[in-house]
Amino acid sequence: MHLLMALACRTENPIQVKNSTPEVEIVYPFEDTLLEPQTTIEFRASLSDPNHDFDDLEARWMLDDVEVCPSLPPDQDGISICAANVSEDSREIVVVVTDPLNGTATDQVLLNISTNTPPLVDLLTPEEGVAYYSDVEIQLSAEIEDDKDSYEELTIEWSSDLQGVLTPDGEIDESGYYSGNTRLNEGIHEITLSVADQLGAMTNRSRTITVYGPNIAPSCELTAPESDLWYSPNESITFVAEVADFETASEDLEIEISSDKDGLLSTPIANPDGTLSFNTSSLSIESHNITLEVRDAFGGTCTDSVVVHIGGAPSITNVAISPNPAKTNDDLQAQVTSYDPEGDVVEFSYVWNIDGNDINTQNNTLPNTFTQRGNVIFVTVTPTDGNQIGDAATSNSITIANSPPTAPTPSLTPSIMDEPLYCTIATPSTDEDNDAVSYNFSWTVNGSAYTGSTTSYTNDTIPAGVTQAGENWICTVTPNDGIEDGISQSVSIIIAEEPPEDSDGDGFYAEEDGGLDCDDNNALINPDGQEICNGVDDDCDDLIDEDDPSVDDPLLCQEDNDGDGHPVGDDCDDNDPFVNPGMPELCGDGKDNDCDNSQPETNIVSFFPSDGSTPQDLTADFTGQFNAGAIPQLNTDGALHICEGIYYVNATITSSIDVLSFGSGDVVLDGARTGTILTISGNGETVSIDNVHFENGEGSNVGFNGFPQSGGALACIAGTDLTIANSAFSDNTGDLGGAILGLGGCDITLNNNVFDGNNAYEHGGAIYGYFGDYVLTDNTFSNNDVNTGAGQGGAVQLGLGGSVQGQTFITITNNVFTGNSGYYGAALAIFSATATLENNIFGSLSEPNTGSLGTVALQESTVSLNGDEFLGNEQIYGGGLYLFSNTTTGEDLVFDGNDALLYGGAVFAGELESTDASGTSTFSNSTFIDNTGGYAGAVQIATGTHSFTECTFEDNKAVTRNANEVQPSYDSDGNQIPFGGWGGSFYIGDQYDDNGQSTDVVVDLIDSVVRENEASHAGVLIAHYGATVTCTATSEDLEVGFFDNYSTASGFVGTPFGGVYIAGYGGPVTFESSLCDFSNTPNSPGEIQTYTGGTGANSFQSYDATTTPAVGDNTNISCTENGCQ
Repeated sequence: MHLLMALACRTENPIQVKNSTPEVEIVYPFEDTLLEPQTTIEFRASLSDPNHDFDDLEARWMLDDVEVCPSLPPDQDGISICAANVSEDSREIVVVVTDPLNGTATDQVLLNISTNTPPLVDLLTPEEGVAYYSDVEIQLSAEIEDDKDSYEELTIEWSSDLQGVLTPDGEIDESGYYSGNTRLNEGIHEITLSVADQLGAMTNRSRTITVYGPNIAPSCELTAPESDLWYSPNESITFVAEVADFETASEDLEIEISSDKDGLLSTPIANPDGTLSFNTSSLSIESHNITLEVRDAFGGTCTDSVVVHIGGAPSITNVAISPNPAKTNDDLQAQVTSYDPEGDVVEFSYVWNIDGNDINTQNNTLPNTFTQRGNVIFVTVTPTDGNQIGDAATSNSITIANSPPTAPTPSLTPSIMDEPLYCTIATPSTDEDNDAVSYNFSWTVNGSAYTGSTTSYTNDTIPAGVTQAGENWICTVTPNDGIEDGISQSVSIIIAEEPPEDSDGDGFYAEEDGGLDCDDNNALINPDGQEICNGVDDDCDDLIDEDDPSVDDPLLCQEDNDGDGHPVGDDCDDNDPFVNPGMPELCGDGKDNDCDNSQPETNIVSFFPSDGSTPQDLTADFTGQFNAGAIPQLNTDGALHICEGIYYVNATITSSIDVLSFGSGDVVLDGARTGTILTISGNGETVSIDNVHFENGEGSNVGFNGFPQSGGALACIAGTDLTIANSAFSDNTGDLGGAILGLGGCDITLNNNVFDGNNAYEHGGAIYGYFGDYVLTDNTFSNNDVNTGAGQGGAVQLGLGGSVQGQTFITITNNVFTGNSGYYGAALAIFSATATLENNIFGSLSEPNTGSLGTVALQESTVSLNGDEFLGNEQIYGGGLYLFSNTTTGEDLVFDGNDALLYGGAVFAGELESTDASGTSTFSNSTFIDNTGGYAGAVQIATGTHSFTECTFEDNKAVTRNANEVQPSYDSDGNQIPFGGWGGSFYIGDQYDDNGQSTDVVVDLIDSVVRENEASHAGVLIAHYGATVTCTATSEDLEVGFFDNYSTASGFVGTPFGGVYIAGYGGPVTFESSLCDFSNTPNSPGEIQTYTGGTGANSFQSYDATTTPAVGDNTNISCTENGCQ
């Protein structure tokens, strides 16, 4: 049956297989490729076939129908190559490809054969024998021609035998001219221009030139005229100059003289000796900046300038004295008219001359106090427009005439009939010439002249019995100074039968009744009254207040605008109650408080209450002795102004105060070693301090061992908001905070301060504080320290640890910590706080912070670090950071050149007891470089969970310490056991002190690089005591992992242990790698080495790229005491 089925499947027609023809393309040469005759050309063609491999194809080549290459298969890329010589008569190259089924294909290219000649090149520049300079661009130029290739197809290259290929900024134009510029170094250069065509024909042209050092610019000086001289319009001015140049002859220098107002004036040629001169009289009426500019052949320039002024001096057209005629009581004034050609404002100086003697008042007014009758006076006036001084002019002379006496004030009394009538002088006349004044009396009665007798030779009295009731008598008094009469004055009276009433009982009756009392209703006002400043004529002489010579103090009569008890005439600022002769001089208010025409800015302390009340002078309160500080107390809100000086003080502030400094020098508050400089109580105050230097403060409360307990410079009590800026703290001491103490709840902000050389006995060499907000920005901390062997915070300690937990919030930004020292946190210690650190610098290679447990110690806190740098610090544990039960985030950190004598050159993280809270940390984008430690060149992680993302660990080193560096230990044979030298980058895992259990630490390396670290053993890391270590790359494209780390076995006997060392003792240890690269540990048994903790050959195992399991993209190794897998 099977046979029948087989026969049934037969067919009479065979199966037909369709063959696809091959394909071929000549890829060199192209039809436009220029080929030179009598040369061997390597012809190339690309072969392919849809159903056959390259090996199944064969290609043969024919040149003008003559086979030049027999049938051969192509290379592995399908390229057929045929080398054949072409002649001038060669016309076509053909390739024929055949597959196993005789399918064929052809391609052909017409050949372009031509005899090739190299390009023609004419090298134009640089030129031989010409000096060139290294700071001046040198032109490279040539004319180029080629009979076949276009200019774009030519290859042009400039080179120097000293500098190699040059890159001038040039190009070739359509005519074949090439030009470009470049600079050459000093020396003798052979400059070569190489031009090649497409066929490789090349022409070289060379020149040898000398390039000197940088071109020395010319020197130049305008020696005349002097600057700022004035000239009249059209006056000829000669400008004289001297020029010189090291390389260029003086007569070849390019010289321009120009004006900023009139433009280019001249382009003179210097004499061979470098001198030149230029004359002009055509400068415009302006102030001109005349500039001499000199340029040498290589672009070096020199300039010099002078200022000249063109214009006429002012002149006086008239000068006269007014008034004219003048008397002795006249102030004389010079009346001047002038002219200035430029229209400038004209000012004048005046010299008055009295009887041939000059009076240099320099004013246009001559007060009458300078003159007396008969003086002959003239004035000489000199004009100036601020630029030029004109000719002086003198007035005509005047003679001071006599001044007649002033009018007197007469009085008539009494007004009773039958009584003598007296005409007396109530107010005498005055005479400016100090002449004696006499009086002439004349009378009228009822309008008619009285010609009767008088009882006085001066005619000043009418005899008794002459006057009758109802008559109107007038007495007229005329003064005379012996030369002329003055103005007459009259007084009248009505005669009564009875005497008038004296209403105020002061012994004088009213003027209207013929008496002398100008106010008969006020007993204090009468001819015998005392003139006082009250706006009233108290003594009835028609003169009021300061106009009356009899007033006691005329100044008191003036207005007191500010009510400070000092009127305008006695007050240099009558609109400010804090400025008057009775005020003390105050600091920093910009006023002449005591009106003495000075404003001293030294050794003054003033207080300005915020309620605007009278400022206080506290200078005496702040004046202590170098060994006994003053003890002022400030209990009022306001501003404390302290002027430049040294003040020995131990002050107390119980109010809101702004402390400000003034003066050009330092304000120094010196604690005199007798107490805290400023103690601020905790009653909700706001205190700010700016630009003050605090020194020699010593905490005032005596405590442990007799050492001061409080801040040396400042003690801030809870409830105070304290801001300090631009200040300095030096040589202060205190047990808690050498410079500043902030007790629970004090908020402190510090900006741009300097803390240097402060000392605390136990906590915070410069600052100690807890409970509150602490903001530190742009401060510098240097050479601060704590004394005791367990001192915390060499510069700063913030937060309160131990059994007392609290709310402490910290922001530390852009600060610098160098040269500080302390046991726990040589620069900074933070306890039980929330903190942010950003862009701070801790240490330097020349000024490290030194101590035991970390430059920065963080304990039981949540801390974020960003952009901070740890440089060159020296500790015993944790050269940069010491982390204890801390939650830490670090980004963009730099650890460079730090050293830990024992553990963790850059970082130590770990706790002691199993009951301690395990710390966690996350580091990213951080760099650990050139750090050293006994164990762990970079990072020692004893406990907790820690990750490092995109971090770099490079050139860190675990150093084997000798007996001079650490306390040595010895084995049973008395041999010293080497200390350290393990873990070039990491040392991971530990035991708890209280129970000896493994710490089971977890470390993740993510996208991180560990490169070129070194140790005696474990050039990369050692992991033990239950540690879990992972190395992960998040992308296959990332080059992360372990590269070129090195184990040396230095200080040990035998072969060094591997790059990654996994020890199974103390608990299961796991090392996992995902996509991490390994290229490690020359001179070591393997990139990864394991140790179970036992003895024998199987105790140690090494893994690398050649072992099983191999170290590759994914590695998972777990070890216990029973072995590794």
